[in-house]
Amino acid sequence: MDLGTIAATASTVVALSGVAAWAVQRDSLKVVREQNSDLRADISDKDRRHDEDERTIAQLRSDLEALARVVTNEVLIQAINDVLTHHHERSEVHFGEIKEILDKVQEWQNRHRES
Repeated sequence: MDLGTIAATASTVVALSGVAAWAVQRDSLKVVREQNSDLRADISDKDRRHDEDERTIAQLRSDLEALARVVTNEVLIQAINDVLTHHHERSEVHFGEIKEILDKVQEWQNRHRES
């Protein structure tokens, strides 16, 4: 083999190596771009879900506050009902006592009219 053939062969090998390296880099760059695109889509999806979750949390907090008001009002109504029941029972006792007093006054008036 002469020097010209060796140089041509070496030049061809270097050129083929360069083309192969360029093809590998191109394919690697394509893969990196696809991964970047996928990651951006994932981030966008996560941002959308995060926004939905924030809205859901805000609605749940509002519902919880409304439920707390309802429960508080129910407890208050039950307490008022208990007090009213107690006062009603006491008023029945007093009404009975007042009725006895009025009956005695009526009897007394009737006796004094007859006399």
